[in-house]
Amino acid sequence: MSASPSTLDTATLYRDADRMARRTVRSGRLPTADREDLRQDLLLDLLRRLRHYDPARGSLGAFAQVCFQHRAARAVSAHRREIRERHGFRLHSSHAVNRHEPTVALALRLDLGRALDRLSPAQAAVVTSLVDRDIPAAPRTTGHRHLQAVRDQLAAAGLGRTA
Repeated sequence: MSASPSTLDTATLYRDADRMARRTVRSGRLPTADREDLRQDLLLDLLRRLRHYDPARGSLGAFAQVCFQHRAARAVSAHRREIRERHGFRLHSSHAVNRHEPTVALALRLDLGRALDRLSPAQAAVVTSLVDRDIPAAPRTTGHRHLQAVRDQLAAAGLGRTA
């Protein structure tokens, strides 16, 4: 059964979409400039799904919230995937910290993924250098040992090159 939203429902849906877009941009660490685009995506997705709305199964507001949540989650996932692709990082399951503790290794990889999402391009370039470039073996200074230790920790945590 299909229904069209009234003018009052439309204003409420618009406000709810704006609120969800604000929350998603903030919690998903999306660029602030993308908030308006996200709000429009949320409303467009709702319009596409509106033909599946059945008033006997629940309110239009509840239906809209579910649609908004699904679309917002997809937007955050796409944003994170784009960041990883742009910076050339891939998290490898083959470099698990402790293969006997898969939940610990998974949690570490997820935390590392969140950390990568927060890096500026300059910071990401430093991490890429640590992961991709060989450290010359000649100088055995304290700085060299520290860099090698950081690089080893990144490799152990599953941060590797995209080959």
